[in-house]
Amino acid sequence: MMRSVLQHAQRNIPSRDAVVHRARAAVRSLRPIAFAYLADRVYGG
Repeated sequence: MMRSVLQHAQRNIPSRDAVVHRARAAVRSLRPIAFAYLADRVYGG
């Protein structure tokens, strides 16, 4: 039981890293859009 859980966790590590990398890339690409939106709201467009 425990061994299969560990093997499953080891198998999931690369995909989790890929998800984190993808999330960081998405945040990096969306940040200027979000900043422009917030500036537009704050300064009344």
